[in-house]
Amino acid sequence: YIGGSRPKDERPLEEAVRCNYISQCDINFSMNIEIVMHHFLTKCGFRMPSEAQKIERILESFADVYYRARSEIWANGDAVFVVFNAILMLN
Repeated sequence: YIGGSRPKDERPLEEAVRCNYISQCDINFSMNIEIVMHHFLTKCGFRMPSEAQKIERILESFADVYYRARSEIWANGDAVFVVFNAILMLN
């Protein structure tokens, strides 16, 4: 399950599976960040869970993958995570 059961520092294998799954999605990271997030949430073959901790783990993994793809415009993965969280809350 992509949401996992424990935080990434307690279950590194789950984090690796999430990041690998996200990396395999057909996402063009050069598009606007809100379009990339929309594509991730609607076209990557999973349904966002309703539990806040699982949503956080998914967004954190997605932010890490996004940061690796676009590190030239972001200070770190945490900044991307904050923006993704804000976009999700505004929807």
